[in-house]
Amino acid sequence: MTVNNNIRIPTKTELLKSANKFTRKRLWKLWLLTRVMVSANSRSYGGLCHRYLRWVDDFVDNVEIETNRKRDFVKSQKLLLMKIINRENFTINFVEEFDLYYLIEFALENKRKIIINEVDNTLQGLLNDVDRIENGGIFTEKELKKIITLQSESFCKMVNHFLLPQYDFESEPIFNGAFFWHVLLIRDFVEDASAGFINISREDIEKFNLNTNDLISDEKKRIWLKYKFPFILSLLEREKKVLNTLPLKIKLFWVPGYFLILFELIRVKEYGYRFGTNIKKNGLKEIVAFAKTTRLYLKFCLGVFVKQ
Repeated sequence: MTVNNNIRIPTKTELLKSANKFTRKRLWKLWLLTRVMVSANSRSYGGLCHRYLRWVDDFVDNVEIETNRKRDFVKSQKLLLMKIINRENFTINFVEEFDLYYLIEFALENKRKIIINEVDNTLQGLLNDVDRIENGGIFTEKELKKIITLQSESFCKMVNHFLLPQYDFESEPIFNGAFFWHVLLIRDFVEDASAGFINISREDIEKFNLNTNDLISDEKKRIWLKYKFPFILSLLEREKKVLNTLPLKIKLFWVPGYFLILFELIRVKEYGYRFGTNIKKNGLKEIVAFAKTTRLYLKFCLGVFVKQ
């Protein structure tokens, strides 16, 4: 390993501590859960993993950076990953790359192949996102499904692996958190669209005659979401059945988050499927959304924890 002369070489201890602080600041709910449910050693390296992938993702999402630079950057990270794995000589050009180095060293030493696989899959998903920018930010239904599955499944596999390193999460059925992912795409619609990512398939854009030049303000996307709503709820039903088959620790980690994410979705419905714009809160609608969410959530919990 060689290091760019402009970079101060941090110690592994410094990196692990700073990564822990980073996760606590950016994802404090996840940080709190992992403090309770993940061993100290695994949690430390999970922090490295989160910070490194967040850094790459932020680079790809930066609207000020040209597409070609984004592609070259992600490809360079994939190449760096392969060189670390193969014990080849490589150069550290950014201090954040030390996170990747120590994470992969940990994975190799402890035979944690799933960490290596899913970091590579996540980088590939980000490379696919760069390709999407060149195509106007739009994917076909098939392409969009592929990238959502790749990204959400990689994230869930890594989190579950840090929770239970010895458990085989490769066997079917695989928990991929697709319900979470689809709701977050709706919640973050404006942010993603501003960065050049349109999370509506080309087929649906044509079917609902959506205006891609001003999709954020296009009211017709409400009709699209009403059409997609049953499908998104069907993902919740699927994940309930999959979680029912998984160890208790996995259930206890994931289930609390479903209330908040389900509330996000039900609120959108109560406001007439409006999303992606500033919506003035209505007290009655908020109460109704909370009540409906509570009913659905309790039914979901029953399905997860009661043996089928």
